[in-house]
Amino acid sequence: MKILIIGSKGMLGQACVKHFSKSHKVSVFNDRYSLETRECFTKSLSEFDIDLTIHCVGKIPQVNSNEVDLFQINSAMTMDLVNVMDANNIPFIYPSTDCVFNGHGPNNYYSKDHFQDCNNSYGVSKLIGEKIVLGSNNGYVVRVSIIGPDIRPSARGLWNWVNNWPIGCMIDGYINHTWNGITTLQWCKEIEKLFILGNPDRRLYQLGTKKNISKYHLIKLIATKLGKENIINEVSTAQNVNRSLFADYDVQEIEKQIDEIMVNKDLV
Repeated sequence: MKILIIGSKGMLGQACVKHFSKSHKVSVFNDRYSLETRECFTKSLSEFDIDLTIHCVGKIPQVNSNEVDLFQINSAMTMDLVNVMDANNIPFIYPSTDCVFNGHGPNNYYSKDHFQDCNNSYGVSKLIGEKIVLGSNNGYVVRVSIIGPDIRPSARGLWNWVNNWPIGCMIDGYINHTWNGITTLQWCKEIEKLFILGNPDRRLYQLGTKKNISKYHLIKLIATKLGKENIINEVSTAQNVNRSLFADYDVQEIEKQIDEIMVNKDLV
């Protein structure tokens, strides 16, 4: 299959290129997008001969993105991408996030039927992107929180944050922030199963592990696998945060997912 990865330099894009290149023809598209360059951007995009597009570009609040950046990339860029893919009848995958929910709703898991009650600009910008994709002819939304290694020195993801801890420093981990996401490698494997080896039977997928864990236990698990010996303190915030998603089907537990990344040394 001929797959186009839009945004191959970020955490998810890196994983997609490495995973799908093993058995598919992968092209990458990293042109910068802005409202001023959108016409040139979409024209260049239309020239690819592809069977599937994966949109790995996304602005996150951890990278000091302002509101204009968030909505321009997560919403406006998505709309232009969808229009190109619809015009060429190419399936389009939009990675979304558990942050479309505010984390203060159900006691356990958010289902697809729950109202998307995000209360920050990042969540709203991703939610708008979801609506755009679900309103298209060929778009699919895969909603899940992801973690994974990132080769960029400036990377701000959870995995890299843990990996970059100085020896001996003490770290705080939230015991009342709950999570059931997956790794970037597992994300790629699920996309392969759903969209390449199989035929997607819905427009919105929610993925996640059956069992959720606290952010404290998550960073402790990553630290152990990376050989970090820092002291991790159990701390709590005033309000619990739980964005765990009710998944469409079970995936393997997070510890096994992390072990698979550690075996694939080229990913670490």
